[in-house]
Amino acid sequence: AWDPEWSQAVRAPLRTDRRRLHSRLAAAASTLMAEPRVDSRNLAAVGFCFGGMAALDCARAGVAAGSLKAIVSFHGILDDGPLADSVDLSIGPRIVMLHGDQDPFVSPEALTACLEQLREAGAPWELHCYGGGRHGF
Repeated sequence: AWDPEWSQAVRAPLRTDRRRLHSRLAAAASTLMAEPRVDSRNLAAVGFCFGGMAALDCARAGVAAGSLKAIVSFHGILDDGPLADSVDLSIGPRIVMLHGDQDPFVSPEALTACLEQLREAGAPWELHCYGGGRHGF
């Protein structure tokens, strides 16, 4: 069964230290791209909740740059996490965010900050917002 206290404790260090999260994402992508059955030129990052935030951070950190073609965040923790200096989101992956407008884990301010960051960076993105939808829809 899911233990919210344990889950929060495990995620907290990666949520507060996004560079640490970025290095783990890069290591995971490198491992995946080394797999001979993987087309390392055409990758996608898909995540739910914390994983949705991590998928967005793949773009922000430049993980698998040039190979990462798409990002999908399902009820992800949307925010304006750190953007690596050398990352150009305007040529990065297409980003799709699926979000419930009543998600208690994403404040209206955090959503606005996320969208502003993507706009300013010139990222190709879409937001599908479900009226009345809570976290996990």
